[in-house]
Amino acid sequence: MDIGRLYYVNFSKLHYVMNEGDSPRYHLVMDLGVNEWLMRFFPKPTFSENTKMTIDRFILPGFWYLRRKKVFWTTKFWEHYNGSWIQKARHRYFPKT
Repeated sequence: MDIGRLYYVNFSKLHYVMNEGDSPRYHLVMDLGVNEWLMRFFPKPTFSENTKMTIDRFILPGFWYLRRKKVFWTTKFWEHYNGSWIQKARHRYFPKT
């Protein structure tokens, strides 16, 4: 993104930002309510784009919710397992060869 330019990013689509420069970047993000006047400045999405955005809107939040739960419970498991009597017994009776 060039300095002093205005960009539109559709956050319904998968996206990421990477700063590959040597200096920090600052971005002003505005969440705007879209009305008819503003819609005239953007191209109309195709049927396939609308379909993908709709699917992403419903599927991705569920995916990330489940992912966070998996990370939470995996972290809890390892916190309790490391150094426990179960770990010690496993390593004593079933050593790696």
